[in-house]
Amino acid sequence: MKNRFKLLFKSKKVSSSLRLQIGLLYLLLSIINIIYFSVMIFENQMDLLIENFKFQSESTAKQISEELVNINVFDNSESDKENLNAVLKSNGIFNFFLLDSEVAL
Repeated sequence: MKNRFKLLFKSKKVSSSLRLQIGLLYLLLSIINIIYFSVMIFENQMDLLIENFKFQSESTAKQISEELVNINVFDNSESDKENLNAVLKSNGIFNFFLLDSEVAL
């Protein structure tokens, strides 16, 4: 009878240890899975953001270029500079530099 209880007790200890091992393995695989998919989603979002920024900057540059051609700001008069300033501000550009080919560095 004592041998039977010892055998029963030992088998429960092994099964408990096996359950613990399977649980830890499952937990580890779950964590790896969550990390993998989080990294994939983050990388995909970064690619989409970069493409969106490129598209937005190209669109803004085309729009500004078309508006500058329409108002002809290349006469270097004060009103032309004000028109250029108004066009750039209307497109969300508040800080800019005007460079002239006649200025010596």
